[in-house]
Amino acid sequence: MKYSDDGTEIRLGDRVRLYGIQDGVVVLSIDTNEYSDEFPEDCWNYYKVGVMVKADNGALVHLDDSLPDPDPNTIVRLSSDSPLIDSEKLEASRH
Repeated sequence: MKYSDDGTEIRLGDRVRLYGIQDGVVVLSIDTNEYSDEFPEDCWNYYKVGVMVKADNGALVHLDDSLPDPDPNTIVRLSSDSPLIDSEKLEASRH
């Protein structure tokens, strides 16, 4: 899945804003096969596409781009540095 504003790939650990109002962290990406320790693949593999965001209020939001979305602010990146994600494990998972 790609960001609404610039078209770059959404990655595990990215800090994001949803619909212009809710901030959170990407905790898994089915599309890039990246999963955090808190959200392992074997527990979430029933989703076939998309990403899961853990919002700052604790809500889990699953997004996928299988349907066109007219909102250009659906998901935008705030940063790619999340304290919830071990950067060494993340880098290893990308290889």
